[in-house]
Amino acid sequence: MAALLPLPVGAPLLAAAVLLLVPGRRWLHRVLGLGTSATVLAVGGLLLAATLPGGRVLSEDIGGWPPGVAITMAVDPFSALMLCVSALLVALCLGYADATGPGRHRLFTPLALALSAGAYGAYLTADLFNLFVFVEVMLAPSYALLVLAGGRRRVAAGRVYLTANLMASTVFLAGIGLTYGVAGAVNLGDLAGAARRSTAVAMAVAVVLLALVAKAALVPLHTWL
Repeated sequence: MAALLPLPVGAPLLAAAVLLLVPGRRWLHRVLGLGTSATVLAVGGLLLAATLPGGRVLSEDIGGWPPGVAITMAVDPFSALMLCVSALLVALCLGYADATGPGRHRLFTPLALALSAGAYGAYLTADLFNLFVFVEVMLAPSYALLVLAGGRRRVAAGRVYLTANLMASTVFLAGIGLTYGVAGAVNLGDLAGAARRSTAVAMAVAVVLLALVAKAALVPLHTWL
């Protein structure tokens, strides 16, 4: 079952690439957009069923590389549930966008699928640096989606959104560097409980959390939104 872990990330990215290479086929956008989301929802259901008994954790080292080098992905009941909920929301939003107009833009569905791949990867990664990568994969298409319909107000809002998130990304990356410097690891399993044992690790992780708070526009770092 752990072999399914790369699929929620790979399937949307592959579908997005196909749609970019074959533009102008609205039916293909609908089929791949909804079909990919349905596939991820099914995978999430299987992973939830596999992890729910006893709160199991499944993990997979992508590519067969040794630990510390391989991209490690993991899933527990909560991340599997988040995968299911997000895939369902993506499917509903794609259908709504197609019915109301924005989804008919040739770039909308590929960008939305790429965004969803980043979100799914963020749920499933077991590594702090790869969490940063997946969050940025999620945010990059969101910049384009924000200004896709054009207009001065959207472009102005996009500039604020881009600036705030780039600043937060810089803090995020600095926090990961600090965490690795004081803990010697960025694997989330290795970091579990480390903040209780070391004040330096707690402060480094606090920098990471500060960046995530800014990206999520949580109080008190919400005014940019």
